[in-house]
Amino acid sequence: MPLGLGGWEIGIILVLVLIIFGVGKLPQVGGAVGKSIREFRKEKEAWEQEDVLSQLSAPPQEERVMVKAQSQPTEKPRPQPKARQRAKPSSKQAKPNSQI
Repeated sequence: MPLGLGGWEIGIILVLVLIIFGVGKLPQVGGAVGKSIREFRKEKEAWEQEDVLSQLSAPPQEERVMVKAQSQPTEKPRPQPKARQRAKPSSKQAKPNSQI
């Protein structure tokens, strides 16, 4: 079965569609779905055709010449500031007075 659905699952889905859209709307819904699928396939084929044509017009890898960039002196990188370390709490800090 399509998409791994069994007969019972497809039947339940069809019953739910009948309940939601009603018998009168099913031809309209089916037509809209069919148009959407046709348009999607048409655009996909056009995109694939365009992709093939662009690959044919591109020069082959062997003809491309890589030019080595000339190295120019650059500024020295600035040193990164060191992260501040948090002060560890000392045991000599004032403890709250529990006797009042």
